[in-house]
Amino acid sequence: MRLLSSGYEVEQLERIDRSGGVRILGFPDAVAVDPQQEMVDGPIIRVNPSVGQPWVGVFYCGGYGVPRAPSGRLLGWPDQVSLCVVYAGVSVVLRTDAPEETFEIESFPITSVLAAADHEVVVFSDFTSFTAYDRGGLRWRKEVASDDATLVSVEGDEIAGTGSVNGVNHRSIRLKLANGNRAD
Repeated sequence: MRLLSSGYEVEQLERIDRSGGVRILGFPDAVAVDPQQEMVDGPIIRVNPSVGQPWVGVFYCGGYGVPRAPSGRLLGWPDQVSLCVVYAGVSVVLRTDAPEETFEIESFPITSVLAAADHEVVVFSDFTSFTAYDRGGLRWRKEVASDDATLVSVEGDEIAGTGSVNGVNHRSIRLKLANGNRAD
């Protein structure tokens, strides 16, 4: 997948590894982590960027762990320098070579996520909307349902999903990846 190819390496850790004097940063805000802390109830990753020094990222839980939150995952970002960490209903994008440069995805709680590699777009859903990002940041955000908005697949130039309208009618949703306009 093109979005995942990059010049950096990421390794998932089970505990905070301070060996080698690497910087340890807590996210979503890229702040210093207590030197006594070894464990956290969230992802811990070691990043070896293509430029700069390695560092360890500790991701504190987003606070929305009900079944609707997708399982934790790492996504390469369209700029080929950043990565996206999805966990507990939130998502943080950070540069691998400058981890202090970070932002949170403007969806909460994140209920699903799809990468459209051929279009260099990553799309997130929350209960009512789909939100797309590209290398420049937020591309579009569209309200698509009154509840249960879910991403299903990328099909050509479109994103397919489902959602409920007024809590009773479950319907299919198709949007253009380029601008979020309805395709159906």
